[in-house]
Amino acid sequence: FLTDDLVGSLDKLDKSNIATLDIVEHYYDTIFDRVPWVKEDREKIKQHQILVDSQKENCYLLQIFTKNLFGPIF
Repeated sequence: FLTDDLVGSLDKLDKSNIATLDIVEHYYDTIFDRVPWVKEDREKIKQHQILVDSQKENCYLLQIFTKNLFGPIF
């Protein structure tokens, strides 16, 4: 789904049965050094296990992935 507020959406999603992929804590040791312009609460990003990516300054992508919900698709 698309949202303007991933952290807020995940706060609400926590109350559902939808499980997201577990991200190793080590991932967050360096990501904010590599992408320092992230505006969202970094502790919430860690809590919700949000992935952060960027290819240019002041532009970044926040994303999550669900655990397998339906079994193999292909």
